[in-house]
Amino acid sequence: MWKNHLLKSQLFPYNSINWKERKSYCEYVNSTRNTGRIQKILPVLLKGADGMKKWNWTGWLGVVVLCVTALAGCGTHKTEASVSVMEVKEVKPANATGRKFGWSVYTLDNQFFKRMDTSVEEKAEELGITLLMHNQNNDPEEMVKGCKSLISQDVEALLVSPCNPERMPEIIDLAHEKKIPVVIIDIGDGGGDKDAIIVSDCYAGGKEVGNYAVNLLRDKQIAGKEMAIVKCEETAVYARRRGEGFTEAVQTAGYQIIAEETGDSREDLGYEKAKKILEEHPEVAAIFAENDMMALGVAQAVKEAGSEALVFGYDGNQLAVNAIIEGRMHGTMLQDSEAMGRKGVEIANQLADGKTLAYDDPETKEFYVNGYMMGEDSDLVDETE
Repeated sequence: MWKNHLLKSQLFPYNSINWKERKSYCEYVNSTRNTGRIQKILPVLLKGADGMKKWNWTGWLGVVVLCVTALAGCGTHKTEASVSVMEVKEVKPANATGRKFGWSVYTLDNQFFKRMDTSVEEKAEELGITLLMHNQNNDPEEMVKGCKSLISQDVEALLVSPCNPERMPEIIDLAHEKKIPVVIIDIGDGGGDKDAIIVSDCYAGGKEVGNYAVNLLRDKQIAGKEMAIVKCEETAVYARRRGEGFTEAVQTAGYQIIAEETGDSREDLGYEKAKKILEEHPEVAAIFAENDMMALGVAQAVKEAGSEALVFGYDGNQLAVNAIIEGRMHGTMLQDSEAMGRKGVEIANQLADGKTLAYDDPETKEFYVNGYMMGEDSDLVDETE
């Protein structure tokens, strides 16, 4: 089924905008709205205070109340102090067994996680499991509040694809206090004692991208032996394995990694870091970005520099697939997020049944899902045309 979603090039309006225009409108609105409220309110209050010979306690209380009220409205569109039950969507199958799982997804504004969410819902329906679903919207605070809400509703298992893995230990501890097993789907665990985590075999995937890059450079008769990597943020421990695998593959083939920069999984930073690499190493033969969003930024920098460097990414993002078709990128590793979602529900169901799990790596409690290499000659890329 992942192919069907991939081959439907249904892009969000956001994705049709040049990355330079993709500034955070919400941040801008909130910053101007917040400062504007305080700038308007405080002078009035202070002027009134100066004009009064005596201030009793009720007057100062009024100032405090008004300031707090103004500040309370300075958040994002989520104005609730905590996530309400109404913000959790219930998906109840026709053949409901009475079992109920919680599911908190990173975001639904990204195809990777949309496919994951769809597969979680479909697998839960197949097993007769009622699903309480919460969207983090890539907001760490929303992630924590949403998971707390799910835990409070006595789910039998909690599945999370965390936008901020560093907050997972507190979520895991809260769930375990209520004897609720926690299954993490991709991204990371933040060092928390989860019950299981479903990830791509990122190290093996990185090696496959590296081997493909080496073969493509040879096929194109590009003589350069220097490559560079734009890495994900340090907290993305699984994503960083991609660069490690890539490095092993290309070094084994006689190539050098002459630069590593961190792009924090962002397209704009991928662009900036690639510009830096190209300025310092104009003869670089290839640049690998540990995710596709950074790779898109790298591709833009390569184009602007007039460089012939090949660009490789990781994820199988539709934008990256389009870039390969257009010749701006040369390969990406598709992560099968649908297989991850299905696997997550299956593992959670086994935990709810009290079964012993057969981990791929018992020490880290990891289960691996294979990916698919997509390059210039890939059938998957050809089918998207």
